[in-house]
Amino acid sequence: MITSCTKRKSAEPDGALRFHDFQDPNRLRQRTEQLSRWKMPAVDMYTGQQHWLLQRGLERLRLLGSQITTDLRIISAGYGLLNEGDLIVPYEVTFNDMSAAERRHWSRHLRLAQDVRKALAGAQVVVFLLGARYLDAILPLQPLPGQRFMFFASEHEARRLAGPGVTLVPSGLKEARLFGAGLTSLKGRMFELLAQCLVVGGKSYWADLLQGRSGHAVLHDLKEAQQSE
Repeated sequence: MITSCTKRKSAEPDGALRFHDFQDPNRLRQRTEQLSRWKMPAVDMYTGQQHWLLQRGLERLRLLGSQITTDLRIISAGYGLLNEGDLIVPYEVTFNDMSAAERRHWSRHLRLAQDVRKALAGAQVVVFLLGARYLDAILPLQPLPGQRFMFFASEHEARRLAGPGVTLVPSGLKEARLFGAGLTSLKGRMFELLAQCLVVGGKSYWADLLQGRSGHAVLHDLKEAQQSE
């Protein structure tokens, strides 16, 4: 799973890292030391609704006996691509506050596209829970042979994501109403329901996803999962 950082965090002290702190390695080390009392794994730092719902889905998939191995990566506009166990301190940086030129420049500096490609090399199915401006930081991106990319995407985003080996699951205003979620939490809610489909369907459902189950079929599956809760 590839998700994005969230504005809400477990710790929000005065003096959290800002963009200019990340631009100077020496300053970043000094400021990180000053904030060391709030250091924690990345997976525990973020508390936004999408992240919280994503974690609930991951917990289902990681229950004892699960046949699915999961790996979560988080795109941080400050730190770059994070493993869920990477230790970080509170910060306030987001691609949503940057211009298109600033996003391109900073994402190249962070080597986000290269790091994402490297991280995905061994994955069979990759689920992306990213908004448009975080997608900007890693695209273009294509699946390797035998690999399946699944994007939860609005109709506008879908136009630039379609291609061989890609499944597009609609996730816009219509789906937000359908699943009773806000747009900022929708992708997390849909992933939580997808996790339930995988728990119930097991290897058979996994094979369907890998072989290219359509986005609209997946959407129907999520509706059924919601109704069975």
